[in-house]
Amino acid sequence: DGSFFVDGEPTSRGLLAGSIREAYQKKPQGMILLRADKDAIIDDAVRVMNIGKALNLKIVMATERGTR
Repeated sequence: DGSFFVDGEPTSRGLLAGSIREAYQKKPQGMILLRADKDAIIDDAVRVMNIGKALNLKIVMATERGTR
């Protein structure tokens, strides 16, 4: 539904980079787990990946298995 969560807490699109940066400062060995369903907007996923890349974070992407 386009929601963003950082460390289990909801955050807005506008505060996403700051929230990820703050979480990174608390856990510098952390990683980004990007979970997206089949209806996710690719721009949202790319935004999260770009933030992670800027912070040199490991990024793991989890997706839903599609049905046929």
